[in-house]
Amino acid sequence: MSELEIVRISVDTERKHEFHRAIENARSGYFAPPNCLGADLSDEGQVMVLVIRWASASAHVAAASSPSANAFFSAIQSFAAGPPSIETLTNTVGGRLVGQVAIVTGGARGIGRAIVERFVAEGAKVGVGDVNEQGLEDLKAQFGSSIFTLITDVRSADANVSLIESTISKFGRLDTFVANAGLSDAFAETVQLSLEQIEDGFDDIFGVNVLGLILGSRAALPHLVATRGSIIVTLSNSALYPDGGGVLYVASKHAALGVVKQLAHEFAPLVRVNAVSPGATTSNMTVPEALGRKGMDQSDPDTLTAISELIPLRRVSEPYDHTDAFVLLASRSESASMTSTIIESDGGLGVRGLRRTRGGDDLMNELALD
Repeated sequence: MSELEIVRISVDTERKHEFHRAIENARSGYFAPPNCLGADLSDEGQVMVLVIRWASASAHVAAASSPSANAFFSAIQSFAAGPPSIETLTNTVGGRLVGQVAIVTGGARGIGRAIVERFVAEGAKVGVGDVNEQGLEDLKAQFGSSIFTLITDVRSADANVSLIESTISKFGRLDTFVANAGLSDAFAETVQLSLEQIEDGFDDIFGVNVLGLILGSRAALPHLVATRGSIIVTLSNSALYPDGGGVLYVASKHAALGVVKQLAHEFAPLVRVNAVSPGATTSNMTVPEALGRKGMDQSDPDTLTAISELIPLRRVSEPYDHTDAFVLLASRSESASMTSTIIESDGGLGVRGLRRTRGGDDLMNELALD
């Protein structure tokens, strides 16, 4: 059972904007998964209401005793006009995926790992496939019997079948197949690559990003038909726009978008097929050795600032920011009428302007608000 913490804080109206920013900065610390499932802030005039959803009472206690809690509580004190009012409620409904079994490929790091953490927190059992053996061992140490792990190269039909059948043997069923495994080309433009690199890089990137998606979906299909389950694909803003990568990555994600639409058509009405399209995220993807390039370091502060200025919401996402979309699509009750749906979790790239990235940079001043 999860636990809700409702914090009501009186704040000087002149400092509300700073308070919002402080709460946003706490998302990757005090509000981090797997202890925290989400934090929402609402504005009721001079009172700010912060609703935090903890995975459990013990997760709440663990977060409160963590080093990041001190920074958060100090920020609260510096902005609050009086002592906060705190109420704790037990959410007896439980997680949104209780009783379900999911498989996540590429689940040992980055967005895939965040999906695994969130699904477990929502009550699901999860099979995790990845080529990163150490990452799988770390997950197993963290979640124990709630997950099953297997070294899996998604380019292999046999590997996909083994992951799926082993997960079902362990947990008894399959409700959701998350095709998340992916490779990047580190923004390598065509002119920067030799013909040999293009040939080898194509095989690697399309092998994982496209062939792996099709193989895994086909291997999972009979089991998903039995449970009337769903497939969720991790796409990218590169599936919708150019320049989110190099020619190989962008082409592979556009191809994956086509796979989502075709499978949604072929598998309806028994299996839903949807996707999440993340934008810039502090998660460095693996690049094939054939390309001989390193990925962009999205943990570097200067890089983060430069990227954020290109995004209407002016923030680079954390992997966990995208997980609500995956939970929504995995939940039968919440997405029963959704198939071939692409949830864009990219900070608003589709509304970037020609004259400026965002139109609201001066909105607070124009409205005479602080």
